[in-house]
Amino acid sequence: KMMAKRTMAKSLSGVPWSRIATATATELTHAIQPVMPRLQQFSPNATFRRATSLRHGKVRGTARALYTHVDEGIEEDRRLHEYAVSLQYEADHKRKFYAQVMGDGTNNIHFGKWDGVDALAPGAYGKASMQMTDWMWKKAIEKIDGPDVKSINYVDLGAGNGSAARSICEGDERVHATCINLTPSQNHENTQRTEKEGLLARIAVQEGTFMEMPVEWTASFDGCFSQDALVHAYSKGVALTEAFRITRPGGFLVLCDLNCGPGEKEAVAEAHTPNELTGEVFVTTSDLKHDMLLFDTDVVQDNLSSKQLQEAAVAAGWEEVDYFDMSNDLRCSFLVMGRKVTEMLESGKYDDGAMFPVLKRFEENLYARVDQVERGVFSWGALIARKPAA
Repeated sequence: KMMAKRTMAKSLSGVPWSRIATATATELTHAIQPVMPRLQQFSPNATFRRATSLRHGKVRGTARALYTHVDEGIEEDRRLHEYAVSLQYEADHKRKFYAQVMGDGTNNIHFGKWDGVDALAPGAYGKASMQMTDWMWKKAIEKIDGPDVKSINYVDLGAGNGSAARSICEGDERVHATCINLTPSQNHENTQRTEKEGLLARIAVQEGTFMEMPVEWTASFDGCFSQDALVHAYSKGVALTEAFRITRPGGFLVLCDLNCGPGEKEAVAEAHTPNELTGEVFVTTSDLKHDMLLFDTDVVQDNLSSKQLQEAAVAAGWEEVDYFDMSNDLRCSFLVMGRKVTEMLESGKYDDGAMFPVLKRFEENLYARVDQVERGVFSWGALIARKPAA
């Protein structure tokens, strides 16, 4: 079985195994699609390490490879899902897109909290993103803070480039953060920025999946924080259970993310329906397969409504589970992103670059997503919880 898998992987639809180390993320993304169904025919428990080194160099002298953290017994389809998630953020032009459209002058590439933010002002999106991080951390602190708390040690689940962790640590000298994240290039960026800001002593960066964290982390942290990353979990229930396991009794869980609307089946179905004005279908072409704003893609596996998310948190053992619906903020984020993308396209600076098709796709979809948020097709919000005290 292992030999059969390797034989199929060698070809990868035209990308020879010998070239994978230098292949672009786009080449790998397109190459892996035809073999995915065949790979899934084999035993899910067989070892199949994807030591696919991409072209971004090395981190501290060690070749950076996808999936070197995967061990025996991990389901093959979960690994393929996480591989697709990693590629979503590995491409150079995608990272530049997130930095310019969502970062907007900051390194924080998340949806924003818009209270008191002038959406038309320069740098508005970046300010709103940072405001959301600050709001979430305040909620976390409310769960555990007190006069006797001398240090706070938490895990950022799906930390991305680490912008939230650095902001939190800069604001409170008591805080130590452990960032766990799939994508090598983001982890490399996180390490570089953390070192530049003098925070290496208080921020650890670990490549891996929050679906299966180290056994030795059990009950080792004061809480878990996740900003717009749980949407990529292969199973949200498993992710919430893992977060519960590594959190000490009395610790916090604070996360924000996209969710299906109240009718989650209708939300997924509508992703395949043509837009009433243009007649365009948004999720049926390979060009849109890795659009993070679309639910039914290779990078989104477990769609839950906000109610189902709360139920999953309770089932995992969390108590004091509260949910804050912030769909109005998501609507504003989409509108500001849409305006930014339109401005970038009209500037003509990106006409001949790799980012151009990405900008076009997002412009086509962002305004449609505003309408869907308004109709409750999907939503965005924050879940806050506590692990029962011992």
